[in-house]
Amino acid sequence: MHWLPTVLLGCVAQDPLPDPLALAVLEQGGKTYTARDVMEALRRYDDTLPPAVERDADYRRIYLRSVRFLDQVHQFSNLLAVEAAGVPAVGRAVLLAEAAAWAADHGSSLPPEPVLAAHGLELEWRARLLSQQPAEYGTAQLRGHMLASVPEFFCELRMAAIRVPLVDRNDGSALPADERKARYDFVDGLAQRLHAGQITWEQAYEEAAQRYGSAGGDPKLLGALGWLKRRDLRRFEEPFLRHAFADLGFKRIEQPVLRGPIVGDLWIYLARVEAVLERGVVELERVRPQVERSLREKTLQAQLAQVCSQVQRRILAPVFLPE
Repeated sequence: MHWLPTVLLGCVAQDPLPDPLALAVLEQGGKTYTARDVMEALRRYDDTLPPAVERDADYRRIYLRSVRFLDQVHQFSNLLAVEAAGVPAVGRAVLLAEAAAWAADHGSSLPPEPVLAAHGLELEWRARLLSQQPAEYGTAQLRGHMLASVPEFFCELRMAAIRVPLVDRNDGSALPADERKARYDFVDGLAQRLHAGQITWEQAYEEAAQRYGSAGGDPKLLGALGWLKRRDLRRFEEPFLRHAFADLGFKRIEQPVLRGPIVGDLWIYLARVEAVLERGVVELERVRPQVERSLREKTLQAQLAQVCSQVQRRILAPVFLPE
């Protein structure tokens, strides 16, 4: 979850703008959506946040430029795309079930209700798309998915990563959209040159460090992360682990495998899988629930990509209000 400071009651600062929540944060499907539209959507799951943002200008100024708000705008946009595709709504029990599964995926021990309150927009589009998948997957489908991604369930990976920050180092706010795109393009350019053999990993790491002040980790180790498990969620962002471990097949890798750019909330990653360490016998029944959840997640991401490809959108968050 993304940290924000506690709202201070008492003296409440005022904005120089007459209605800062009327500022546009999303253009999608021929419509423009404001910060207030996002607040109203969030109110369905948590009716405490919108009043806090509305009544305190200092808190609002921090909130609207935060990583948390940027993520909420993305999730709001995804939900709009799912609704535009005609995917039906689901009941609260289904939302709470997905909240429990999502929390487990992200290494959280929180009960479903607060998870739904904090991540309702994302959980709603997820639950709607998941409801369109088969009630069960057959053994052949599960085994095929497992064999396409054996390290995800049975192995540890020795990895290194170049990490380019997506937050301002001074105040922790999310970077503007154009700067985020510039950093993505930079990491993508490194990946292309590495694939083409034009630069070495060491050169790519040093180039990122020179440009952004750091490329993550100890510079002497060139981004080495050691051995990672798929469930190392307290150390790394979930999208990074999901993409790094996915679709590595069932054979040992003979040379490093590049993965990325991978976009998280805080970093853009370019990962290098260097070695695989197998743990135990590869047998479906040992990990059947994990394989099914993984297959559903992979299918879900494909469903989301499909519905989002049908709409044009432009994320305008974060919002930087004047001091």
